[in-house]
Amino acid sequence: MLPPQDLAALSLDMVSLSGVSPNITPPLAAHPLHPLRSLSFSLFTTLSMEELYNPSLGSVEAHIDAAGFRLIQLDLPSWFINSEIKFAFASSSEWDSNARQAPLSVAPGLAQVLSSPTPPDIGYFLNLPKSDGPRKWGVYALIATHPDLPPIMYIGSGTHAQDGVAKRETNYSSGKGCIPKLIKIALEQGYFLSFGMLIWTKLPSTQLVPRTRARFLALESVFAVIFCACIPMIMDKVYIPDFFLWSRESISWNPGCTHLSLSESVRADLSLTKEELVHARELQLKRDAAKTQRYRKRKREEDEVKFRQTGHEQHKTWSERNPGRVNQIAADVKKKAKDLQRFRCQVCDFNASCNAHLNTHFKSISHQESARLGYKVKPADARKIMKTREKEEQEQEQLQAQHQQQLIQQPQHSLSSETDHDDLQSLTIYLVDAPGHRDFIKNMITGTSQADCAILIIAAGTGEFEAGISKDGQTREHALLAYTLGVKQLIVAINKMDTTKWSEERYQEIIKETSNFIKKVGYNPKHVPFVPISGFNGDNMIEASSNCPWYKGWEKETKAKATGKTLLEAIDAIDPPSRPTDKPLRLPLQDVYKIGGIGTVPVGRVETGIIKAGMVVTFAPAGVTTEVKSVEMHHEQLTEGVPGDNVGFNVKNVSVKEIRRGNVAGDSKNDPPKGAESFNAQVIVLNHPGQVGAGYAPVLDCHTAHIACKFSELLEKIDRRTGKSVENSPKFIKSGDAAIVKMVPSKPMCVEAFTDYPPLGRFAVRDMRQTVAVGVIKSVAKADKAGKVTKAAQKASKK
Repeated sequence: MLPPQDLAALSLDMVSLSGVSPNITPPLAAHPLHPLRSLSFSLFTTLSMEELYNPSLGSVEAHIDAAGFRLIQLDLPSWFINSEIKFAFASSSEWDSNARQAPLSVAPGLAQVLSSPTPPDIGYFLNLPKSDGPRKWGVYALIATHPDLPPIMYIGSGTHAQDGVAKRETNYSSGKGCIPKLIKIALEQGYFLSFGMLIWTKLPSTQLVPRTRARFLALESVFAVIFCACIPMIMDKVYIPDFFLWSRESISWNPGCTHLSLSESVRADLSLTKEELVHARELQLKRDAAKTQRYRKRKREEDEVKFRQTGHEQHKTWSERNPGRVNQIAADVKKKAKDLQRFRCQVCDFNASCNAHLNTHFKSISHQESARLGYKVKPADARKIMKTREKEEQEQEQLQAQHQQQLIQQPQHSLSSETDHDDLQSLTIYLVDAPGHRDFIKNMITGTSQADCAILIIAAGTGEFEAGISKDGQTREHALLAYTLGVKQLIVAINKMDTTKWSEERYQEIIKETSNFIKKVGYNPKHVPFVPISGFNGDNMIEASSNCPWYKGWEKETKAKATGKTLLEAIDAIDPPSRPTDKPLRLPLQDVYKIGGIGTVPVGRVETGIIKAGMVVTFAPAGVTTEVKSVEMHHEQLTEGVPGDNVGFNVKNVSVKEIRRGNVAGDSKNDPPKGAESFNAQVIVLNHPGQVGAGYAPVLDCHTAHIACKFSELLEKIDRRTGKSVENSPKFIKSGDAAIVKMVPSKPMCVEAFTDYPPLGRFAVRDMRQTVAVGVIKSVAKADKAGKVTKAAQKASKK
């Protein structure tokens, strides 16, 4: 250990601790044996995150020419395999030209101890009392010097023992453990323990994310440089148990930070005798224990005071804690009962405050702040309204800390895609209602992949519209996903117009901004009806409203040239899509149910071909083949299901565990579907903060499947407008680039070429909770997997 008179302070200023590539020149004296007064430097990195996460990360070299010392090599450990002890050697001639020339060698047996894979006893360094808490993780090192032989540097990392003191003393006295062996061998060979340092986190080792561990890996190289600079300082032999008798400050940081500062001050007095040093250590331990006890006592007293102040309030009802509020709510509701337009659906008695309760074959892209739509409705009882409002206020007060999760869990915010149907004047329509919350984007994608038309509901309130169409807004992302997944028809409903007092200026502003961004997505604004509505009051939903005399209606400039004023008329004007009935069957599964007395019932939308009772179908990539016993849609049995139908079909001898969402059903006798080993796709990067290269593995959303796929190889970069090749085998692509990429699914997945089966050949790429790219599949390398063939399928095949 360095004497306190020679080491006044040691400070580190590490910038961008995400890797290791030091270029350091510490302010040391010209002569290497000059007393070290202070040391400070900055560490800069050029390593990428991919290099940091690589378990086979190599070694690093650092040069300290100003000190006349050169660190030959420092091997970095792999956090994904084991915490190992790493070491480095340096020739004495590198730091003292007057010293005797010595070869690069170590004492007998020392190399074997240093390279041992056994984690060292870190409790020896921490010098802490017994602790029942989680183990702490840290980085540490020792420097052993010799007047004639080369210095030895010891670097390690890991967790300290929970019974640090007892284990330290036992291991040292018995000679067990890696560190005592190192010390024993070093002392026998005449080495002096010159310097030591320790940094540890307050985080348990089980909570350290890879990025945090990578930063500790960077710290090891910093230690290497510091210790090599300190090796020239040779001191007298010091009693080993008092080696770390100097003050330490534990540090912790958030995994996302990029700046760390550490300051240590040496307070040991080497003029003290061994007994005095031991006594000083015991006093320090007692002071630390007393400090901890005082903190716990103060915390306990604060908790008791807080409970006395607020605890009794928790036993009161909401009405008791809010005297007068109940009467105020009742009076307010009775006064405004006629003005409040709460609705109830006469058909299914469903609460019309849900998102997009309209029976149509479209996808409602909804938000927590979005529309309230009603169809065939009537006002609800004022007494029920009062109870609802009182309950809502009570829940808001009690669960304010969990407000967002509460909103997600409310019944009107469905977490899964739900389907309903009804008949309009010219169409039989089906509703696919899915959540709009960012956390449930997978469910939204599953519903969107089954739709022919989308209703984009936009909140007109000040700030709400702007938040939705911002760069990270859900309105923008949902419009992009709808177009990417094949929904080519769009209706825009501008909701909450009553909050803007039906301002024509606000309406025109929203239309202008919305038209611009949906045009960039791919929609033609001239083909999109824009309808101002108030879902709460029912304006312009079923009947035209008198609150907006300036609104002349919507118009679709298509071949049919439809016009109207209400949202229902816009839905009735949807152009029926052409159905590919001539192609082989492809039916992506949305869910698989087990119904008592019936059996296994897969549910999904027929994309191509037909499905009927008696057909033998194959599920890919599961490889299960069975017979279809019956086909139903909305509790009505069908002779056959055609493209566009959301059907459920009963299969025999197949468990719900054998098939799942994301599987694709097809005719086993006519181009049956197969799993994909890999596929080539044309990808356009829309919004990625960095560069995308080989090895990138985001989540790919294709039809109802959500599976991570690796960018195995970037084949060529192309012009996104002309499709012509620009560069072969690029190293990376970034936002705005288009490329042909070879992709490999991490799990079995069924996809098809876009030219053969468009619904199964388009996909979105998600990462960091946002859509970063879109693409279409050019070709597929299919896997030949022989799967289960049920008895029912064998019998049906013989007919």
